[in-house]
Amino acid sequence: MYVQHLAAAAFLLSGPQWLAEGQEPQQAQVPLEGCDALACSSTTSNSVCSTSNQPDDVTQTTLVGIASNAVNLTSDAQLSLTLVEAGRTQFGNAPGLEAYERTLYAGLPSSLLQNEGTESNRLPAACALMLQYQSQTFPIPDESTRDGSMNGTTSCAGILDQDCLDRFTSFVTSFDSSSSNDSAMNCVDLASHVNTQIHTGDVHLCNFYANPITVTGAPLLNTSTGSNNDEVLTQDECRPTSPQSNSLYRVGSVQTIVEDSDERFGGDIFGSRQGYTPIITAVYDGQGGNVSSVQFACMQALRKSGEVLEDTSAAYSRGRARLVMSILVAMATAYALL
Repeated sequence: MYVQHLAAAAFLLSGPQWLAEGQEPQQAQVPLEGCDALACSSTTSNSVCSTSNQPDDVTQTTLVGIASNAVNLTSDAQLSLTLVEAGRTQFGNAPGLEAYERTLYAGLPSSLLQNEGTESNRLPAACALMLQYQSQTFPIPDESTRDGSMNGTTSCAGILDQDCLDRFTSFVTSFDSSSSNDSAMNCVDLASHVNTQIHTGDVHLCNFYANPITVTGAPLLNTSTGSNNDEVLTQDECRPTSPQSNSLYRVGSVQTIVEDSDERFGGDIFGSRQGYTPIITAVYDGQGGNVSSVQFACMQALRKSGEVLEDTSAAYSRGRARLVMSILVAMATAYALL
């Protein structure tokens, strides 16, 4: 049922530069950082990066990934992305299945917000699509398919190959957004359209089976969901964004579902909690709702130390397809909290 991950490395320019203009897929290779990169006290109460939220039990550990300048919003404005995974709950009534909430935030520089009210400085509409594989992350790429210099960055090399970036770009740009003036509804509809394209096309996509790939969409710039009253995220001394002067806005959430609170299904079949959550950003030009750019960032949620959550799969067979996981693929769908 499962296919080995054989994705080839995608070409990237070094630093936060962009591959192409217009409708071509774009991605930036920027560093992924954890809580250890923040200039704050590790004991700060209520912060997602405080020691109180980082117990020794990895099943309760809050994971955080921070990427500065990960989205090119305009020619002179870039946004940061923050991915936070927290909590552990039982997945429905399914015995042995646990769910973690993985939430994406956008970090906006204050300079963008100060002049946002004027027509000439209004921020462009944008949607963020969060990708999952088998209701988990996309697997960590094999060393043979990814240059080591890409590790610890937002690079999608070895995760989504160039053909895959092109395919997803065509899925996004083929969506007709002119039927609604509601940006939130447009983003949900865009995700639905992309899901339809994925599941009615070829059996394989991005060197994976297409059926277990799911997409959840939400507005990237929904400033009405600002987190100014959320102490867990916005304490000035420990705000999980880069630079820390950014204002954080919640984009949306998905569930990461694993068996028995278990990280052992890493490697080339299951991404579990360790792997990558690809984020596709569609930025609109404001003139008839046309897409001006499609951008990719493969985000990873890290331990407080900045390290990847340990993969404890050594004692288990990674390639073993369990019945419970087959059922999971059929029953679990990503959901957005708008």
